[in-house]
Amino acid sequence: MLHARVADYQPAWCDLLYGRREIFEAYNKGLSFVPTNEFPWFRATVSKYAPARTLTGNADVAERVLEAIRTQGPMSALDFERERGTTTDWFGMPTNAVKAVLEAYTFTGVFGLARRDGNRRYYDLLERLSCLPRCSHATFH
Repeated sequence: MLHARVADYQPAWCDLLYGRREIFEAYNKGLSFVPTNEFPWFRATVSKYAPARTLTGNADVAERVLEAIRTQGPMSALDFERERGTTTDWFGMPTNAVKAVLEAYTFTGVFGLARRDGNRRYYDLLERLSCLPRCSHATFH
């Protein structure tokens, strides 16, 4: 969208802001970059994604993923063996439980995106990433 609306847009602009933790990724009918100071407003809307249900329904996967990232640092879904879980995609098809857990932990404020390599996202503990406020698990039901 920025290419279409901002004259002479350079992707490096967002890369710089992303690297400085001044923007984060969010979904709003599509992938969006949002200023980090808007994070409190964003987290109020994520309850509709039921991240707590994803974590509960895939508890064993969630525990392994959390421990791996806690001890090894930033990881992507491809760093884990694909697992089939209870989560389905928009079309009702089974999705990779690891990917669903990574996204659920992001919605609940446990993980943040450490970096991107193309379309591959690397997640890390939010407390190790500067500038983003940590949210409570109790916020999401």
